[in-house]
Parts: sequence; structure tokens; C-alpha cells
Amino acid sequence: MAQILRSKWAVIETPSVRSEPPKCRCAVLAFTLAILVPAIGVTAEKPQYFSITMNDKLIGYAVVDSETVTRDGRALLRLKSETSLKVALLGKERNTLLESETLIEPETNRPISYRMTDTTNEVVQHVAAEFSEGTARTWTYREGDQRGEPVETKLAEGTVILGGNNFAHWQLLLQAAADRSAGGVAKISVFLPDTGQVESFELVRGEAKDVVLASGGMRECVPWRLEKADLYTLADTQTNEFVRLFGQQAAEKAERDK
Repeated sequence: MAQILRSKWAVIETPSVRSEPPKCRCAVLAFTLAILVPAIGVTAEKPQYFSITMNDKLIGYAVVDSETVTRDGRALLRLKSETSLKVALLGKERNTLLESETLIEPETNRPISYRMTDTTNEVVQHVAAEFSEGTARTWTYREGDQRGEPVETKLAEGTVILGGNNFAHWQLLLQAAADRSAGGVAKISVFLPDTGQVESFELVRGEAKDVVLASGGMRECVPWRLEKADLYTLADTQTNEFVRLFGQQAAEKAERDK
């Protein structure tokens, strides 16, 4: 954690907690406190560190790392994401640590396997998924319980994995949007391992603009709007790396403060 605290942060603005969040947001997130996105390309050589804010208050940190590994004679990309959040809900403190590992094909970003451990206060839950021949097999179980039978889900070609609050997965979604955009709109099939379901996401590209970073620098970015969830993300126009994610309320506030 000390190494994270010494790092330069990418600011991630998130929407306020809502009593009745949209259906899509509930499906995407492990919980509705924050939406997290990676600020790395999948070929990044060093760990990337982030701060997570809500209503201008720091509520957590995240780190993403990637490396090439060999499994069964083929090279795969291993993505690791760790997110730590500390918030208060109805007067009760909630500490959450999300640790995951995803193996993907580097040429296609097709998922091969996924493992995630969610430790919230003293409750530990696991999600595991295996992918083959257009099918995902998903297990969700608590620490100490039997894994049981998997939920099988059919996947269309080009489906992208997106775990709740997983920085590495959000970068995959952003890359898919850039690669598949037609007329400024990208329609992407997304598999949500937290629910074992598939959602259809539509991302709309906006006009490039200069963005002032929290560190004081500036980057030219392209905005992408995630239609179902009223979310906006900014990607570097040259590298397509994530720069910032925020909700509708934060976007309106930014316009008023200009």
C-alpha cells in the first residue's frame, strides 16, 4: 500500500450512490459504489496505480499489472487487477478487496479463464470462469463451500469479459470500442462473470478534446459514452489508454465549472 500511496494518480470520478440504480449498472458492478476502469493498455510493462474518488472524496486505490505467460505451449496475456475500497453505508463501514486474474489471447483479447476473490469485511466470495468453443462456464461460491455445478452461457464471437470493478477488463472494453466503431458507435457483446449473463453495450464516440490531468499535465482524449449506464470515459487519442471515467452528474458539473 505504501508504494501505491507514493504513485501519481489518475482521477476517476464516479456518480453518487443511488437508492435505485439502473438495471444495467447493477449487472455490471459487484456493488454500486463505484465504477472502475483501467488506465493501461494491455501491453503495459509496469504496474499501473490509481486513486478512486466519489463526490470528490478518496475512497480507495487500485493496481493493474500484466505479463505474458505460457500455458499448454501457447503464449497468453495474464491480467491482474486489485481494487481496495473503504466506504460507509448506513453508518456501517464497508471494506472491500477485489483480487482477480484473467488469461486472454493477446491477438484477439478472447478470454481463456478468470478467477476473482471478493473479500468484503469478513465475507469471502469467489467467482471462477472457464471459456471454450463459444461457451462460458461460471462458478460462484463462498469461502469454504463446494464449488458446485457451473452456469453455462453461450457467447457470440468477439464477446468481451467485464467483471465488476475490474480495471483490466475495462481497458479491454475500451480497446474493443475503438476497434469496432462504425460511424462513431460501437456495439459490443459483454460477458459479466459476476452474474453469468451477457449484455449488449453501445458506446458512442465524441469529439476529441484536450483534458487537464490531476497531475497538472494535459492529454488529447476521445470521449466514449456508455449508453445504458449514463457513463463517460476518456481515452487517449494516440494510445487509446484510459484517462478518466465519470457519471452523468460529474459530466454536468464539469460543464458548469468551465
